[in-house]
Amino acid sequence: AGRPLGMLSTHWRTPRTPTENAFRLFDVLARQAADLIERTRAQDAMRESEERFRLIANTAPVIIWMSSVNRHCTYVNQTWLDLTGQPLEAVLGNGWKDGIHPDDVVPCWDICTKAFNRREPFQIDFRLRRHDGEYRWVVSTGAPRYHGDGSFAGYIGSALDVTEPRLAEQALTTIQQRLLEAQEEERARIARELHDDIVQRLTALSIRLHSFVRA
Repeated sequence: AGRPLGMLSTHWRTPRTPTENAFRLFDVLARQAADLIERTRAQDAMRESEERFRLIANTAPVIIWMSSVNRHCTYVNQTWLDLTGQPLEAVLGNGWKDGIHPDDVVPCWDICTKAFNRREPFQIDFRLRRHDGEYRWVVSTGAPRYHGDGSFAGYIGSALDVTEPRLAEQALTTIQQRLLEAQEEERARIARELHDDIVQRLTALSIRLHSFVRA
């Protein structure tokens, strides 16, 4: 691209003028050195980018995961490992399924497979076993990722423990249901009391009318 990358220097024991062949050799060596410098810089930049990503991912309060094109897990952050107590090597590949509740494995896998085949984002709800054996409700979302040339690279996603909000929602639903049942019971009680009162009043009125007619 015309940018200077460095300098290639050659030295001889005695004064001489380089030949045309020597200059061609210098040119080849310079280009090879330039390619090596560029590759090294690109590798360093990639390594630095990966380190930044891992630092951010491992300090994130949510689970972050990545998969390959064949749906194998290639990365989970420290949040997953802390929650499940699993070592990283046990999660990679298809090992992540070992921590999911047996009743949720097949539905989750079906949703993931359909999304992968269509290259579409997806969301799944499942129960994940915590390190103490308790299952936690988790909501995970995934989106396809691509290489710089546009080729499919797999998926990247996040997952969030929603157990507490879910329990709170279930408790609220239970309370609402109980309130509705109590309201229904109260309306039924009031209706019975009104019915009994009306019947009593009608009976008393009927007796009075009957007495009046007889008189």
